[in-house]
Amino acid sequence: MPIGLPTVNWDSARINREIMVIVFREILGYNAEITRTISGSDKAFLAVAGCQDIDASTMEDRKCSLPGVPFEDHITMEVWGATADGTVTAVTSCCPAIAPKQAGVLSYRGIENEFVFPHSYSPAMENSLSLTYYKTWNASWLADPSPYFSPLSAFDDSEILNCDSNSALASQDLIDDFVMATGWQSAIVDSKFGCYNNKWVLGPGCRVAGFNPDHCAPYLSAYGWQFGSTIQKIFAFNTAIAYGEASSWTNYVNLPRNYRVTSYWWSPAQEFADIGPSVITWSPSNKAAWDSGIRTGQNPGSQIKTFVSSQIAERYDSVFKTASNFDLILADVEFVMANLKSKLENGVAEPYIDTACEWIQANVDKVQSWIPSPVECSPGTGVRTADGGFDPSSLEDAAYCEWCPPGRFSDAVRLGSVQTFKCESCPAGQKMAVGGSTACETCGVGSFSSSPGQTDCKLCPIGTYMGQRGASQCDRCPSPMVTVQEGSLAETECLCPENYVRPCQLRSAPNGMRAGCTCDPSVYHPPTNAFCIPCPSPDFLQCGMGTDEVDLPCSSAMENVSLNYPRPKPGYYTSFERPLQVYKCKDNIICPGNAVGLCAANAHGLACGLCEEGYYRSVDGYCVECGGVFKMPFVPVASMILVPIGLMVMIRLGGNNDVTKGQLSPFNELLGLSYVGIIFMQTLGTNIGIMPSAPNMIADSFSWTPAISDIASQFRLSCFASMSFEIEFTLKLLAPIYGAFLFLGVYLIAACIPRLKLNKDVVVGTYLSVFNAFFISVMNLSLTLFQTYRNPTGEWSMISAPSVLTSSEVWQSLVYATAVAVVIYGVGAAAGSTYAIVVAPSKFKDVSFRMRWKCLFLQVRPSVYWWVIVSILKGLFLSLTTVIFDSPMAQTVYLGTGLLIYFLAVFWFLPWRTSTLLCLDVALHYVLAVLCLLMPFFVPASDTEVQDVAVLFLGVTVLGAFFAAGCVIGVMRTQSPNAQRAWRLTYEKDARHFVEIFEVMRDEKVMKEVLDGLGDVDLATSISVMKLLSVELLGNRETGRLIWRQHGRLGFNKKEERGPDLPEMY
Repeated sequence: MPIGLPTVNWDSARINREIMVIVFREILGYNAEITRTISGSDKAFLAVAGCQDIDASTMEDRKCSLPGVPFEDHITMEVWGATADGTVTAVTSCCPAIAPKQAGVLSYRGIENEFVFPHSYSPAMENSLSLTYYKTWNASWLADPSPYFSPLSAFDDSEILNCDSNSALASQDLIDDFVMATGWQSAIVDSKFGCYNNKWVLGPGCRVAGFNPDHCAPYLSAYGWQFGSTIQKIFAFNTAIAYGEASSWTNYVNLPRNYRVTSYWWSPAQEFADIGPSVITWSPSNKAAWDSGIRTGQNPGSQIKTFVSSQIAERYDSVFKTASNFDLILADVEFVMANLKSKLENGVAEPYIDTACEWIQANVDKVQSWIPSPVECSPGTGVRTADGGFDPSSLEDAAYCEWCPPGRFSDAVRLGSVQTFKCESCPAGQKMAVGGSTACETCGVGSFSSSPGQTDCKLCPIGTYMGQRGASQCDRCPSPMVTVQEGSLAETECLCPENYVRPCQLRSAPNGMRAGCTCDPSVYHPPTNAFCIPCPSPDFLQCGMGTDEVDLPCSSAMENVSLNYPRPKPGYYTSFERPLQVYKCKDNIICPGNAVGLCAANAHGLACGLCEEGYYRSVDGYCVECGGVFKMPFVPVASMILVPIGLMVMIRLGGNNDVTKGQLSPFNELLGLSYVGIIFMQTLGTNIGIMPSAPNMIADSFSWTPAISDIASQFRLSCFASMSFEIEFTLKLLAPIYGAFLFLGVYLIAACIPRLKLNKDVVVGTYLSVFNAFFISVMNLSLTLFQTYRNPTGEWSMISAPSVLTSSEVWQSLVYATAVAVVIYGVGAAAGSTYAIVVAPSKFKDVSFRMRWKCLFLQVRPSVYWWVIVSILKGLFLSLTTVIFDSPMAQTVYLGTGLLIYFLAVFWFLPWRTSTLLCLDVALHYVLAVLCLLMPFFVPASDTEVQDVAVLFLGVTVLGAFFAAGCVIGVMRTQSPNAQRAWRLTYEKDARHFVEIFEVMRDEKVMKEVLDGLGDVDLATSISVMKLLSVELLGNRETGRLIWRQHGRLGFNKKEERGPDLPEMY
């Protein structure tokens, strides 16, 4: 974009503009052009300010320097201060960023005054009258000026503007100033200046009685120029002057040549340079009076200034300096004006350009003085060496000026005889982001610059701070403290990092305790020299950035969500008494975490293990409101009476079938199915119970299973009577004994009623059946005290009562009672069952023995009559799961291993008497095995546990390989002579046994009775043996078996009847 030069519409300004265009183009080498001519200095200034509407009256309407809107006016010459100073002040105050820069003030002044021409003042001089001096115009001296001036009637009406069309005559401001300065209120008619013939405002001398107004000296102006000051002078000095305005510009410049008049004019100008007008000299001007509106003195004239747009001034230093140095003296201007007028009169094609060129050629030295030295730099720039260095040592080293880059500032220096600027580096602690700056900016608080020449101050990094301005480095927080963000201002913003805590007890603190730490010293970490200590239990406590022991609440009144202390994570609990001691809860529902002592609704106490009054703790660990029924004392009592009676009735109805009966009654078979089902649900409850967390679908669907393995809790003793934990626990522990007494009581009562009398062996058998069915629950109940888990503190809590620690007096007071229960229920049951199984072969013929121990033998095959011992061992095994292991992963592996062994044993021994029971047991334990395979997905595991499981996996794999190898070795050993001899002896023994049995198997009735006494599984085995012998001995065809020989071993042994591929022995 070229440098644009608009100008005002008078000749001297246009000549100055042409001179500057030539200088810019031909000397400085810039592309410069004339943009437009503007009427008024103030409007020219607004054009250079980038205003889109220079005729508007407000800055908003002028739309100056709009973003994205280019403007083409950059430098304006000859701006008259009297006209533009108000606009310059307004723009500079409003919008300093866009205000044009003043480049210079010309040596000559602009003059606006009243002029008199030679054809008037020359004749007057002959009569000793000086028309260029204001006192001569007083009517007392010059009562009739008509000899020297044209009469008013000489002017054509079209040459003079009608007063009705002159808005200046009705200006209230001008009227007020006029009356204040002259006192001539009578000159105002109908709120405007009165006129003669609607053309002229007559001065006082023209208003004297008998004076002919036609003889007044005519004064001409145009467009209201200087009306206010001129009319004041006419009346203030009692003159016989008539004020009028030319109707057009042409009339305005021609009337002074065609008539004898005085006129408003300005200097410098070329229009009247040839006829030599002279200024009328008035009394000296008083600036204060002039500014206040009293303008009866000489016009003070106006400074003539050059303005350059802010963009050009900032980017093109040589242009701005040349515009600043540009100057003409009055003699130069007068010469130029006379030359211009000659060219205009002679019709030269480019009079302004030719005049400017001729003056430049005649004043080359002066023009060269305007051009700045290449090393005379201006503010914002700096002198550079030929190789681009910033620090020339002498004037000879200096080569050119260039804008100072970011990181440097322009500093005034003198190189030899030249006053110039250098681009110095901003010192450390300061910065400058933009080029062309004259000073650097000091780094603010929270920031720094570490070396000279920085373009920006960096924020203090995390872990540092700075509270002073101008820093070259930031102060570091005490290790390992950090700050929340960059740019910290003070050491108080230094905080302990994540997973660290700021301790209260500091050896360096007064009295060893920091201010604000109001809890008992035992609550805090022991005294230390460290500013930050590791989070006490990072796996269980949340220690975010800025965690501080000073915020620890040691009472509920101190708790506040804004405090930043080590907060327990969900699923963990801390107390106000020991806020840094962490206890594990059942889950993150009962213990939401994030605050000291926070529990779910209606729960309280250590690890939220206690329930509020009116609530009971369910088997899944939550506090549930007691229903109205369970608040009545008779409910648990009635339940414990009705349940045994109901069971006795069922056993009595099915008790007629002796164990020796081959076919079980449907009722007894249903009891067997119930037994296997109850065992399954208790086992399932144990599995579900060790899951710390499970998907909602599983948790909701199997929430009832733990209740099966803890039936005693279903009586909800705490709902109908307030009791301590010891009492409630003891009552639950005595439940099997209470059941025994209940059965005894029922037996004794029934004995008193002949029709209800019960067989004592049936009663004992019924009780033992119930005990055996719920043996897993009984053992879980007995071992509840020892079923514990480890807290992060290292202490152990009961799983069923997390608020009870093994180190507490409550727990220790129950150890002996629990040990006795384990001996009675576990060891006693095992011992009793073992005794019965040991003596069974000799006493099984005793009906009383069979009925009493019916629970041991009713559902199993006679060949596996000892199977209940396996069930008891299985119950003990399951109950010990949470006693031996506290890790869910270890518990899962333990359970899975035990169930797998049991599963294989069932397949090997086929213990159950009926195929239905056998299938059900196999199917249910298959489900349990699958569950154990899936449980690792629902239990957490540490890296160590995962590693242990991996080792176990490898061990099982190796064991499988060894087992396979053992089988191969076993098969090979059977081919040895000794093994073959042993097998032959076995075959011979078994053969003699078969012969003995076959000799008595000829009685069909006896055989029927034998088969009738067999269970489903034994009967199926016998039938399978029968089919085998039928095929092998008799050669009969049996479904499901191949026949080797048509007539069997007892038939005809003919070779042709053998298959061609069968050995000779067949």
